[in-house]
Parts: sequence; C-alpha cells; structure tokens
Amino acid sequence: MATFVTMLRYGEEGIKGVGANRTVAVKEAIKRVGGTFVSGYELLGSYDAMIIVEYPNEQAALKANVELNRLIGVSSNTMIAIPISDSDQDFACFL
Repeated sequence: MATFVTMLRYGEEGIKGVGANRTVAVKEAIKRVGGTFVSGYELLGSYDAMIIVEYPNEQAALKANVELNRLIGVSSNTMIAIPISDSDQDFACFL
C-alpha cells in the first residue's frame, strides 16, 4: 500500500455538511476502493483539512478522490508520500 496525502478545500456547499456523519461517509468511501484511512486534520491557512490515506495504487486514489469531491463538496490536491528513512542519505539534506 502506498501513502497519499490529500489537501482539501471546502466549497460553499461543502462547508454546510461538516460533522461526524460526513467523516464516517468519507472513511466508507475510502474503504470501498480498498484504501485505509490513516489520519485526518482540520487546518488553518490555505487548506481547510488534510487526510492521510493508504491506497493499493494510484487508480484507487483517483477513484476515492473523485468520490470525495462529489460526496462532500470539496476540491482536493492529492500527492503520493514517499517516506524518508535515516538510511536515505540522498534525501537527508532536506530535513
């Protein structure tokens, strides 16, 4: 499973439905495509929320994002997250 980070912005309709029921619906949509919800955060700044999800592949991530955009009225920006370990000397300078 690959890790994906999705940054979310609520639209006018999306902000109306914020709540626990919608969080359950999001987790169910992710699970339907074979994904696993890892964590989620509300944010201050350019984005309103962020979720971290593991998906089996990019196609599953795409399907889930289209569904989330439709389901909860958000626009999203999804990126694959590649872990940097202590043994990754080529990338250690970025931290």
